[in-house]
Amino acid sequence: MARVTGDTGGELVYQARTQAGLSQRGLAELAGTSGPTIAAYESGTREPRLSTLARLVGATGTELVVELHDGMTRSDRRSLALHAAIAERLATDPHRVLQSARRNLQTMRQAASTRGAHRLLDEWTELVADRNIPAITRVLGDRSEHARDLRQMTPFAGALNDNERTSVLAAAAALL
Repeated sequence: MARVTGDTGGELVYQARTQAGLSQRGLAELAGTSGPTIAAYESGTREPRLSTLARLVGATGTELVVELHDGMTRSDRRSLALHAAIAERLATDPHRVLQSARRNLQTMRQAASTRGAHRLLDEWTELVADRNIPAITRVLGDRSEHARDLRQMTPFAGALNDNERTSVLAAAAALL
């Protein structure tokens, strides 16, 4: 059986329909709906309910299987792996890591051009200045959207050497 994947119901309907060699009208007839409804789903102007999506995909001869994920991308997982290693380094050599982070923050602040970037840098500056290792470590491992944004502006470049970084990324890739 063919596999279709997508981020929206419309993408799934389109892929299942085209793989089955059906027109929008043909799928509509098989699924007991209208061609304009299929077009609205595929264009993203309407989103089908899960039961409707199962019926539409099922009409193409494809089974709908729903898989739930934690919402984290491959990039997010790599970032978490790198920052877990940075947290370990921070625990063993806080003086060097924080000193480097303070220098990096000064450079980053000069290059930052948006208010949002400055807010994130302000937050990092406060964390680093307080030298609150447990609070920094929590941010480095937090899966929230805000922590992800903070890690995108990480001041911890250079905390790991190239070999350590490569090793962490290789280990993370093996798990992904």
